[in-house]
Amino acid sequence: MEWLSFLDAKQLGVIISEPKALSLTDLKKYIVGLESRGEQAYQYKLMYWQKLMIPASAMIMILLGLVFVFGSQRVMSASKRVILGILAGISFYIYSQMITHYGVAQKWQPTLIAMFPTFTVLVII
Repeated sequence: MEWLSFLDAKQLGVIISEPKALSLTDLKKYIVGLESRGEQAYQYKLMYWQKLMIPASAMIMILLGLVFVFGSQRVMSASKRVILGILAGISFYIYSQMITHYGVAQKWQPTLIAMFPTFTVLVII
């Protein structure tokens, strides 16, 4: 007897793999599939927007580094600038993690949660 499934082989491959390991297009398909079945897709939307914002976050990290590289070389030594650059990068990471957890707790839109840290640091820079 033949069993008719609502999933084809391609969809089954996406479901079996870990959502964190999916590409942006596969993650979008996974979100659409969840929403079409009426399931909760909030965390996957957040993951999608965070992955989408990775290039912007990388640019922010580069800008943070440039602030310390092109500063006055007489004011502080190179080792102090390196340490401050590392601390700025770590601070940006912690800040984005705090905003993410706070945004999830407050049920903010995933788009806002993913973009907020990057744009606030860009405004500060």
